[in-house]
Amino acid sequence: MDKPTVISGCLFLAADIFAIASVANPDWINTGDSSGSLNVGLVQQCQTIHGRDRTCFPPQLPGEWVTTLLFIVLGIISLTVTCGLLVMSHWHPEATRYARWIAFTGMVLFCMAALIFPIGFYVSEWDSCSPGRFAFPADAPQSLNSPLQGVRCSKGSEM
Repeated sequence: MDKPTVISGCLFLAADIFAIASVANPDWINTGDSSGSLNVGLVQQCQTIHGRDRTCFPPQLPGEWVTTLLFIVLGIISLTVTCGLLVMSHWHPEATRYARWIAFTGMVLFCMAALIFPIGFYVSEWDSCSPGRFAFPADAPQSLNSPLQGVRCSKGSEM
């Protein structure tokens, strides 16, 4: 296995880890109010009311966010398969050709997810927030950077 293949494999693994962490994190949107907070993620929504214990439950997602979740899960699967193929390419060099195409597909899926996600910001919880914009009290937490880091790593490993 040559050095660029090893570097690509490490970057794909990092992108895979970032994507899994971003899906598992309920802090995609955090209102962070002093009296209570609402944290919304793609698979979990958590609410804290006036200092009580944090309550988490599955959210009712708009269609755009369900599509985003589907693209991210398919991207995670494609990056995991790519990492497996790159390891297998040590013994079967022809596996590298398939790994490139599957990785490219994963990168396209992550890019589509990044493009579609902001369209879902018309949810009523944010009082008539227009599509593609964050509501005033809500801000993008650091965990929203995880999908973007995944796209950057997969794009960097494609080069």
